[in-house]
Amino acid sequence: MANEGLSLVFEFSEGHRDLEVDVGHPLVAPVRRAIEEGMSPGVWSFLLVAPSGGLPQVLGSFARTTGGRLLFFPGAETLVTRPNREGEEVRLDHLTLDAPSRQAEVERRHVTVRLESGERDHFPEETITFPRDHLVPWFSLLATTLDGFLELPRRVVVRFDPSTDDVDTFGKHLKQWGGAALIALDDLFSAGTFVQFDFWVGRESTWRAKKSRPLAWAYKPELVSSAPEGSQDITVRSLEFDLGPGVGIRVLASTPTGVLVRSPLMLLPQLAF
Repeated sequence: MANEGLSLVFEFSEGHRDLEVDVGHPLVAPVRRAIEEGMSPGVWSFLLVAPSGGLPQVLGSFARTTGGRLLFFPGAETLVTRPNREGEEVRLDHLTLDAPSRQAEVERRHVTVRLESGERDHFPEETITFPRDHLVPWFSLLATTLDGFLELPRRVVVRFDPSTDDVDTFGKHLKQWGGAALIALDDLFSAGTFVQFDFWVGRESTWRAKKSRPLAWAYKPELVSSAPEGSQDITVRSLEFDLGPGVGIRVLASTPTGVLVRSPLMLLPQLAF
């Protein structure tokens, strides 16, 4: 019935507590707009990290909209610097990789932030160029610890008023694509290191055969100090998951040596091949 309150429930077997939240909670981010506008959320997934001996934590969530855009919502409060504002920092709302370009080796992305007023603002769009045999280098997330990222709950209940009269169809659309991908990392942190997640995107059926690599952020002195001279050997763990037919994410996780200037850091690579 129209205007009758609804509940959306997420359940995770490895979680440890029950939560009742509103639509502003980070766990609701991939379906928030769908709830607010009564539309299909497209394809979406949580990304979980399981440190050795610890509870899984929510690194963030991904969504592929019905229009073909890819979105990432961070699982912890993340600050980014506004362009041309002399270091003004604002809270990241989400990252967007726009719908596929007609040019095979060009993609576009932008950053959406939430201002203190609660309003959203968009950074200028950027163009990414990359070789045909590579995935799309979308973004990287660097952190000294996972403090601040959500621990995985056992059960989450979201109560809201629907914005559509056809609540049966809306409810089916809202839940049919939900899921979670998990990357297990042993000995995640040690003294003098940080964890780095590099996110690469594929947009065709053969995307798993394409190349990617960990990015050398440790050698950017404006971001990382105390990195070893020359190169360093790192162990890289890879996770791949689908966001619908012919669309997928590859996550490369590593723990380089160095000290971050701030944690977490969200970085947008511009690569020279």
